[in-house]
Amino acid sequence: MQTDRKATIGDVAALAGVSVGTVSNVINGRTTVSAKRKEKVEQAIKALSFSGSLLAKGMRSQRYPVVGLCVPNMTSSNFVHMSDALEGHATAADFELVHVITRHDPAREQARVERLIASRASGVLILPTRRGDPALAKLAASAMPTVMINRFVEDELGADQVLVDHRAAFRRATLNLIEWGYERLIVATQFPNFSVVRQNIIGMRDAIEESGRPVELEILKCGKSQGEFRDMLASVLPAANPRCVVVASSSLLAAWAIEAMRTLGLRYPDDVGLLCAEEPDWAQALWPTLSCIQQPTRELAQIAWDLLARRMSGEGEAPITIRCDARVNFRGSVKSK
Repeated sequence: MQTDRKATIGDVAALAGVSVGTVSNVINGRTTVSAKRKEKVEQAIKALSFSGSLLAKGMRSQRYPVVGLCVPNMTSSNFVHMSDALEGHATAADFELVHVITRHDPAREQARVERLIASRASGVLILPTRRGDPALAKLAASAMPTVMINRFVEDELGADQVLVDHRAAFRRATLNLIEWGYERLIVATQFPNFSVVRQNIIGMRDAIEESGRPVELEILKCGKSQGEFRDMLASVLPAANPRCVVVASSSLLAAWAIEAMRTLGLRYPDDVGLLCAEEPDWAQALWPTLSCIQQPTRELAQIAWDLLARRMSGEGEAPITIRCDARVNFRGSVKSK
């Protein structure tokens, strides 16, 4: 008589002639099982088309093989590329990657983190919001393996960190801009208090001080809509200023800046320069091409996953912080001498 009942771990154990614990050891990749028994278990799994369950795969730690990825949004090209790379690492390690969008809301972030903890996820990769300390404290209190990505926090609360050295990258970029005669720098950002943006600004100030030149640095806190942004940019760029450069803190704002300049009758780089703090896929499809700070998103993803895998395996070494260099790509949107 045929049945639609799915094979269980007990069925696999019975067919292989081993204990349920041995089957669990094989599923979880433990090295304590002999090659002969492992082969029997694998043959039984294949014969029964046994796929197991998330809980069965997580028997050793009593956690599901699920990793949460918490990011503020998916409009940033950096977040998109990093998510894609992390998805690949998770799949290769037989984990499910669950995306959590916090929308820059600390309350939403904390609620999502609490849900991941309650669901017994194996680990969390998080780009914390500006006021993300409560969520980080929850992760630490629950002993959840955690890695923070690209958001430096002074008190790391027991978590590893991997980030870009934004301050150094913007210092180098600003020194070049000053050398090429730019005298006014406008940083357009929706979130001026984010740690990444603050590090960008500190790097620019470092360069201005180092140059000894009277360079004006202005922070333009943008509205949430493209129309608001256009109006705000129009208020600070009433006319062409070839010695001024707009620094867009995201690829979204760079796109908005290009549209706004077109509406205002301005052209880059002739009337105003344009630099983006991240590298969107379309940067070189424009004409003139877009100058960008290219962050090593795939390198960040690889390091972050390796750190998390170490934590999920139970290693208890002190938390570490790893900084990666960014590349400054000056192209047609900036005039160089």
